[in-house]
Amino acid sequence: MEENKKTNASDKAENSELNKGDIIGRVSFELNKKLEDYMIEGLKRKGFEFENRLELENFIKNNCRCEDTPHIKERVYFANDIPFFLHRYKIEMTAPITLNMEVKWFANYGYYAYL
Repeated sequence: MEENKKTNASDKAENSELNKGDIIGRVSFELNKKLEDYMIEGLKRKGFEFENRLELENFIKNNCRCEDTPHIKERVYFANDIPFFLHRYKIEMTAPITLNMEVKWFANYGYYAYL
């Protein structure tokens, strides 16, 4: 009986870790999607619009570059050597808080500017 309790506690801890991993994965996906949306908007503001995702991806591969300045945590994105987007990527996250069976935490993915 004692061994069974340990197994159940171990299973709960493992499931808890899996849930945290799942949450972190979803938040990361959402933040990356938002950053991508901002970059697409930056390209639109410079006159670059695309019919579909494949056209966008080909344009980025052939015409875009990024200059990263890690010591100030800043990236500038260029299309045909024209700067169009700035990302100051000082990422801040609070520790997860569990209240009433809900897990909450706050994340800041940095600051953005259209150039």
